[in-house]
Amino acid sequence: MTLHPAYDSKTYVNDIAILKTEQPIPFDAKNTVSPICLPEDPNNKFDNTEVFVCGWGQTIGSDGNSNSPVLLHTVMTTMTNVMCNKMVSPTFFIPDEKICARASGKSQGLSCRGDSGGPLMYQHGSHMDLIGIASSGPEGCLREFPKFFTRVTSYLDWIRLQMIKP
Repeated sequence: MTLHPAYDSKTYVNDIAILKTEQPIPFDAKNTVSPICLPEDPNNKFDNTEVFVCGWGQTIGSDGNSNSPVLLHTVMTTMTNVMCNKMVSPTFFIPDEKICARASGKSQGLSCRGDSGGPLMYQHGSHMDLIGIASSGPEGCLREFPKFFTRVTSYLDWIRLQMIKP
């Protein structure tokens, strides 16, 4: 595992790491396990976009101490960081390295505590792009507050550098 060298555990800035497996992961024709792609355009902010998340985190109405025993997925909608700042607090600041998403009208779910490290995915044609990594957000599984994800496009150069290292 390679943690970003400038990761700050208090602010969750640079909340990204690379995991390398000792053996290749086998992908199958049934797509039960399939790769995810990196976004091609580093300038795409993916604002106001329908996205997908999945994870084993807490669910709305959970007791706050237990995660889901099964992998859950849902639809969320991204927003501009300006809108995200306004929704969280007028004095709050979301850096460009973060992307915000909130519950979508299409689904009851959202990313919550325990989902950290999970993917924020954008369907691009027949494949998915990894555009965010679940990072943080206001406490609780509340639909009215956005959740914060590490913006993958901000780290494409660093990711590619880590991928070519032995």
